[in-house]
Amino acid sequence: IGAGWRAGHEQITFPHKDDTGKVIGISTRKLVTGEKGSVKGTNVGLFYADNWDQGGPILLVEGQTDTAALLTFNLTVIGRPSNVGGVEYLASMLRDIPANRNIVVIGEEDEHVSKLGDEIFPGRTGAISSAERLANTLNRQILIAFPPKEHKDIREYVAQHQEVSDLLGAFQESAEIVRPRATAPMLDGR
Repeated sequence: IGAGWRAGHEQITFPHKDDTGKVIGISTRKLVTGEKGSVKGTNVGLFYADNWDQGGPILLVEGQTDTAALLTFNLTVIGRPSNVGGVEYLASMLRDIPANRNIVVIGEEDEHVSKLGDEIFPGRTGAISSAERLANTLNRQILIAFPPKEHKDIREYVAQHQEVSDLLGAFQESAEIVRPRATAPMLDGR
């Protein structure tokens, strides 16, 4: 995905790309603390390698480090900038993908407690929202899957499992189909 190093800041950098591959922003992560940020004046986009399409299912993960983790398996992977971000760029990139090829939004199992004390799951709800928006925009089914519950995200899963077949099997076990909303009948203009 073109990760780099920001000298003097102790930060790894990740380029944000638009749907054409143009770099439109740079996000950062401190090496020691993991603190996330971005270079001032940059925009938010997707994370993907120049040669992103390796065949097989297209896996849409959350974040740059999950993207990097799946690239170690030479899979077709595109990283969303957040739990709900990047859908417009994704729709543009994926509009010509044949219907028989799976597009899979991969969610996260990150539980948080809101200020009101409620348990919320932004990785799960964001993945569902992103899959629904893509299904409707592309007018095709989209799959949604999650890592096994004992793993928060794909990066954590990959760190503990080295076989790509295990990873794809875990996705198949949890995959659900998201279909586009039925469209209203066309009016004949009278």
